[in-house]
Amino acid sequence: MENYQKAYQIFKDAGWFEFFQRLEGSNKVIAMEFANNLKRNQTKVRGLQLEVTKEVISHVMTLPIEGKRWFNRKINDPSLKEDFFQGEEWLVTKGRGIDRLLLPQPWEDATLYLIKYITCEGREKIVFNYHFPLLNHAQHQQMIKLP
Repeated sequence: MENYQKAYQIFKDAGWFEFFQRLEGSNKVIAMEFANNLKRNQTKVRGLQLEVTKEVISHVMTLPIEGKRWFNRKINDPSLKEDFFQGEEWLVTKGRGIDRLLLPQPWEDATLYLIKYITCEGREKIVFNYHFPLLNHAQHQQMIKLP
């Protein structure tokens, strides 16, 4: 339980906690309608036409749009791992990533939530290079923008 509280504090300090709270209260049917009708920068939900811009997404998600733009899967910079670990820990690579279970706590749990709710992946056991800008944002305040 203590590790979960530390993971909670990581996301709260990074300014992402309100995003997780909003996810908890989301409506799956409306979200699917939003996604299915999304075309370029507009969508239609319950007959209402909505403009979808970076600013709107940032406001709704309560996540910042300042900092370096984050692209998942387009990041192949090994120095990002070094920035995260800063020479304090050693890491064991597993293929193209790091085994999540070998991360020090509370980062093992925090990374699980990041993979499930930010990058929305099913591969929860491996931390890939594109996860490290998100981890560095949370640990070292290296600002990134998600939307």
